[in-house]
Amino acid sequence: MTERKRAPKRLPGWVFGGLFGCVVVMGWMGWNSPNADQRLNKVFGGEPNLRCVRDADRVFSTRLGPSPGVQHPVRIEDYVAVAEPIAVPAGLSQRLRKLLTLPSSFDLSDEKHTCLPRYGYRLRFTREQESLEAWICLECGLVEFVRDGKGVGGGFFTPIENDLRSISVELFPEDGAIADGN
Repeated sequence: MTERKRAPKRLPGWVFGGLFGCVVVMGWMGWNSPNADQRLNKVFGGEPNLRCVRDADRVFSTRLGPSPGVQHPVRIEDYVAVAEPIAVPAGLSQRLRKLLTLPSSFDLSDEKHTCLPRYGYRLRFTREQESLEAWICLECGLVEFVRDGKGVGGGFFTPIENDLRSISVELFPEDGAIADGN
């Protein structure tokens, strides 16, 4: 009696379909990743600014308000600090740095948003001898990145708006205007 060799089992079609789908998704991610990184660099005004936020040694937060005599501030120069800067605790600092440096945190579409920002506070990220500020408007979901008093980039943080609002309340727990999104 001769032993019969069994034919190798064939994998179901869905396995090949799934593998093909994974290859397509991985290819798209690899192709899209440099594009997302490039757009994130644009939001921050360049790789050095992104690195400053991502690798910050310390983070400070300062509540902002209109300059004396300015009823409707429109530019960064129209705002002043209305309280002393506070050091952001390490855990909160880490959450902020991670949240703000993900490409998925910003609306990177080419769609234009129109608003007149009302900055509620600013974050100052320091790394070695450099610093970068992030001016936050909770009303329209805008962050403007500022170096040496000049805007260098910015974007809408629509995807992380709820997370950033809750962090804002943690930063300023006694401030009703921040809790209301102002």
